[in-house]
Amino acid sequence: MSKTEFIISEQFLIGSLGAKFEKIISTSGAPVQVSYVPTDYVATGGLYTIASDVLKLPIWVGLNGPRFFFISYVDMRDAEEAKKIFSFCFGGAERVGWAFSYERVNAQTLSIWGTLMTDKSDPLVKCSLGSVSVTPELTREGHFWLTDIGLMAQSFFRTCERFGIHAPPDLTPAPL
Repeated sequence: MSKTEFIISEQFLIGSLGAKFEKIISTSGAPVQVSYVPTDYVATGGLYTIASDVLKLPIWVGLNGPRFFFISYVDMRDAEEAKKIFSFCFGGAERVGWAFSYERVNAQTLSIWGTLMTDKSDPLVKCSLGSVSVTPELTREGHFWLTDIGLMAQSFFRTCERFGIHAPPDLTPAPL
């Protein structure tokens, strides 16, 4: 894969998550609103904000080759309590390879940081080369991981709604 195809593939993967996130349903049964802003950090990524009538939850999703990142900040002080509350939410993801950390950002805020190393030999995106363009397309493996992230985000969002957990309004999740 050329450098151009690699960059297009990473950007395509991150941008494609919006279609999954737009299918999230809040605990009230109403659809959510989703916004997306690409970010310019060391790793390719983007900030998605998923919002309902009661919650606005920013999640940064990034990619470094075959490694995914999922980062959000929550207004919680106790990492052990957060682990308990989100154990069902992230437990399924951990069974397929995700690892989660809970790091203090400040006295009021925890960063929930998920990482996943996908199979390097099974590409997530296939690029078709045209005469003047590169057309990316998700592979079966790519569909699996984007759906997995979408399910994880939905569970995380709905768990935050049920427990009244909010994101800090003045902090944007990003790699620490």
